[in-house]
Amino acid sequence: MKLHIFPFLLIIALVHAEGPDFVLELFRHGARSAGKTKYFQNWDDLGVSELTSVGMRQQYILGKALRQKYPDLLFLYNPNKLYVFATGKERTIMSAAAQLQGIYEGTGPEIPSDISNDLTLPLFNNSIIDQINLKVNVTNAAVGGFQPIPIHSTEPQFDYLLQSYLRCPNLDRYYQKHLNDDKVKKMFGEMKEVVEFYKTKGITLATVKDIKDLADAAIAAKFYGKELPGGISTDSQTFKDLEFVYNWYETYPVFVETIQKQTFAAPMFSDLIDYLDGIRDGSSKTRVVLWSGHETALFTLLNSFNLTNSDCLEANWRAQRNNKDIQYPKCIYPGYSANLIFEFYNKTADPYVVFRYSDREISICGENKNCTLEEFRTLINKATGNNKLKGYYKICGVPEAAQLGNLNTIPNEKMYPKELVFAMGGIIAALLIIVAVLLAKRYQTSRQSVAKAGKSLLRDSAVEEEL
Repeated sequence: MKLHIFPFLLIIALVHAEGPDFVLELFRHGARSAGKTKYFQNWDDLGVSELTSVGMRQQYILGKALRQKYPDLLFLYNPNKLYVFATGKERTIMSAAAQLQGIYEGTGPEIPSDISNDLTLPLFNNSIIDQINLKVNVTNAAVGGFQPIPIHSTEPQFDYLLQSYLRCPNLDRYYQKHLNDDKVKKMFGEMKEVVEFYKTKGITLATVKDIKDLADAAIAAKFYGKELPGGISTDSQTFKDLEFVYNWYETYPVFVETIQKQTFAAPMFSDLIDYLDGIRDGSSKTRVVLWSGHETALFTLLNSFNLTNSDCLEANWRAQRNNKDIQYPKCIYPGYSANLIFEFYNKTADPYVVFRYSDREISICGENKNCTLEEFRTLINKATGNNKLKGYYKICGVPEAAQLGNLNTIPNEKMYPKELVFAMGGIIAALLIIVAVLLAKRYQTSRQSVAKAGKSLLRDSAVEEEL
């Protein structure tokens, strides 16, 4: 090594040594099409709630930014160090793919130099393959150095990690209770101007949910250059009212009760703590975890930290309407491509966690203070009511058979649901009864045969005596 470049490499090493040892990112999908067909504005080419090209670009650029921010952790793809999980929706899976393309663009592997070209070709029509091979005869596995990355997911009904708020039967009564409670009715009354305006446009808004669905279409249109419902502009008060209703009603019925707030955060925090403990004791090789979800997943954690909730969203909206200063500047609803990042610094005497909301460092353990691992653990226990994943299952009443589908958080061990055990037991019992009946019949038949044989022998003996 040349001596004059040694100081430069030493500086790079020192800078990288200050970086985190582990990063977990939870991000919302990119911009999408509208979610309700009744308010569509020529979205037929995209379908319902599908990721748009704008959303793809948001995630691609975000991936580029993450690679620049964490060059050590995201230098090259390593299957032992990266884990990506997305909900079972097209827009979240595609968002994860777009972000990963931004992170690992041009870093794909090269074909070994000593391997025959014939071995790199698939079993297919030779004439077609030969034509293609002439065009892509490069050293990389794929043109442009594309690096495929596995994205893990599970069936939506088993997603207790990123959609815990949808998979909790025992708490659904709280959600239903607040869908149209007095506060919701009062909010609808305050939207009189919005309702009257859209009435003149031939659009009837009878409930807060109607306003929320219309707002969803308006927000989607904003991010795709389409005309907003009613021809309103994005800087109009009508749009700001719609946007607020969407944000407020998307979260109010889900988190208004303390038990909802605590329970729904438990699965994500439980996984996060497991990762941090694994880094701490050396049992885990994973260094980067990416979770691709929806805004409610981000809101679940923001609400747990008391950073964003329906009350502060309402307070800020009222301040905006009255031209007053915003009371809660940290209370920001997670829009398209927003992300939460947890950085873990392990190579210190006292390991600590740094929390970032769309790359803004936010103190969650006191002003101007990072969270030590123990402080962070205490914070999470308080936020979840000391519940972990098993506590979530118990509170929500999730049957064991359903738990088995949650492959992301259930250990890979052989388990059988109670229903299956009972069914197998019933089948075995029925088989035993059938076998017992058959044996009894066989025994009875045998006795009858023996009796007949005995009588026959007696008759034969009697005949012989008479002769």
